[in-house]
Amino acid sequence: MKDAVLILGGAFNPVHTQHIALFDLVKQELDAIGQWNIIGGYLAAAPENYVLHKLRARNERTIKLQHRLALVKEAMKNVPWLINSPFQEEMLKQHDGSATGLGRRLMNLFKNPNIQVLVLVGGDRMIKQGVPIWRRAGTKTSVMHVGVGRIMDENVNLLDLWQADLDKNLIHNPKDYVILNIPLRSVSSSMIRVYLQQWFDAKDNIEKKNEIENDLVDTNNYLHLNVMNYIKTHHNDLFVDI
Repeated sequence: MKDAVLILGGAFNPVHTQHIALFDLVKQELDAIGQWNIIGGYLAAAPENYVLHKLRARNERTIKLQHRLALVKEAMKNVPWLINSPFQEEMLKQHDGSATGLGRRLMNLFKNPNIQVLVLVGGDRMIKQGVPIWRRAGTKTSVMHVGVGRIMDENVNLLDLWQADLDKNLIHNPKDYVILNIPLRSVSSSMIRVYLQQWFDAKDNIEKKNEIENDLVDTNNYLHLNVMNYIKTHHNDLFVDI
């Protein structure tokens, strides 16, 4: 059995409950396969300028990178195997820009070429313009991609599509991929940002703010309580000025 780490890239603007749930579910699936011993999990937050450019067109606000990283730390606190991952503190202090970049830095710290980097990729990103990325010939790397399809609400069954392409010999480097279907519910980051904007707009209306917080944390289980409390504490400095 080979030691491995899981890495998920994204804006995490903000990180939500299903980002963290994804790690636990994928770890359970991979533990059952028995090929890897998962020793850590990491979230690679996207660069500030990238997120700012992406959200500006939607008239949505960007949380500063330092706060997005701090929110990731808060979200991990109740998952011991995540928060205690090797070099986790270092990963949360320095920005790498991508899951691949974070993986490279981790490997330099581990100084052990036998550790496998497993990059998690959502089902929506596994298929680009109707074509699965595994059909495209690419440069061989040491990184493996774990394609994650959501059983609960995906229109396409990623595992079935993978098996069909495998049978037709359409997959370049099949050993570079692991495909999973897991029971993860879809949470819209855009919807969370709408709630947060309403929370900010409520200003001194404590009753309204409490109602929104309850929706985010308890009713819809979108945000961890730690994350909501951090947002409340740092609300005056949370967003990038534009």
